[in-house]
Amino acid sequence: MACTPDHIASPEPAVAPVTPRVAPVAAPLIGVIAARASEVIAARVDGRVVRVVAKSGQRVHAGDPIVELDPTMVADRLRVAAAAVDAARAGVAGASAEAAEARRQVALENRMFAAGATAKESVRIARASLVRAVASYDRAAAALREATASREAIESQLSFTRITAPIDGVVSLVKAQVGEVVAPGAAIARVFDPTNLMLRFQVPRERRHEVSAGTAVELTVAGADRPLRANVTSVSSDLEPPLDFAVAEADIADAGAARDVQIGTLGDVRVVAR
Repeated sequence: MACTPDHIASPEPAVAPVTPRVAPVAAPLIGVIAARASEVIAARVDGRVVRVVAKSGQRVHAGDPIVELDPTMVADRLRVAAAAVDAARAGVAGASAEAAEARRQVALENRMFAAGATAKESVRIARASLVRAVASYDRAAAALREATASREAIESQLSFTRITAPIDGVVSLVKAQVGEVVAPGAAIARVFDPTNLMLRFQVPRERRHEVSAGTAVELTVAGADRPLRANVTSVSSDLEPPLDFAVAEADIADAGAARDVQIGTLGDVRVVAR
């Protein structure tokens, strides 16, 4: 009969393979291409848009026409203002004549009083009339100055019906449409300097430690051949809830690649590993 060993070694337990832990990839931040130098073009007078000269993406020079307004409304006000000036001039002429007559009457009363032909009270009454006539003339002259200034202001508004570019750059956000009536202050379009673009993006509070001045980032835009590299120049303070994020600004390193990207283009921003 075969001998059975008192102890039989049990097999070693199988060791599960160790899967390396991969650090999660941080979600991209939301960024937008912006211009450091841009100006909003606003209407300075009210009027109906009769022509939109410039289009979004068009390069312009300072003084180039953007939109033209119908000058009829301004011209109507100018006619009213011109009539007010004429009426004020007539008022000045009448007041001047009254003052001249009052002065003549005072001189006459003085001579008659010196000759003993009239009482001193008549001289006093004549002088009071002169004071009133001079005051009337001053009021008429002031009304003429006011009417003239109003007319000149409206005359200058005629030039505002031709809305032009304030700076050299590229037109964007053209809002005016032919036929609509715009009021003073209404936004017509924007002109930005395409040679000085930047990247602006949001930084949530929990990722604020990742971004500071000098941090390198990349902006990925749909349709672009490669990401745009940029260097952070500033980060704002965290805002109060519900806007619980900071806003970072970065200079685009590759200006040549940025020429093909329009202002307002959105993309994904990732922090480049240091």
